[in-house]
Amino acid sequence: MLGAISLGAVALTPVTGKISRITRQGLGVVLAIFVWGICIIIFGLVPGPLWLSAFLLAGAGAADMVSMVLRHLLVQLTTPDEFRGRMGAVTAMFVIGGPMLGQFESGLVAGLTSTQFSVISGGVACMLTTLIIAVLVPSLLKVKTGNS
Repeated sequence: MLGAISLGAVALTPVTGKISRITRQGLGVVLAIFVWGICIIIFGLVPGPLWLSAFLLAGAGAADMVSMVLRHLLVQLTTPDEFRGRMGAVTAMFVIGGPMLGQFESGLVAGLTSTQFSVISGGVACMLTTLIIAVLVPSLLKVKTGNS
């Protein structure tokens, strides 16, 4: 099942050039995160069949690819040259460390409750956190770069 996430991301790779032309990249990131959360929540709610579970995880992988392309585009196009190395390091810290912390949290929650609750609550928490950030930083939804 873990491979389905990667398949979704790889399947979207040929259209990453079109993704980078999305006009409002900040809104695109937020929407991609919401799609990821919805796919994960439905995956947790629906017990099968296998093809549907794989499809939902592939959708989550594709949404993650959209988010990643837009986030990297924003960092590259908005960071002044003298700070790109530092921003690259900070980005790498979150890209590498974030999923590892998420996996730890998922295992902890699953151990305390159930696997299904862990999956569903993870999707909900991701969406709620994104919504809170969008409310606290409304300019995020309006972020555009000059590439569009």
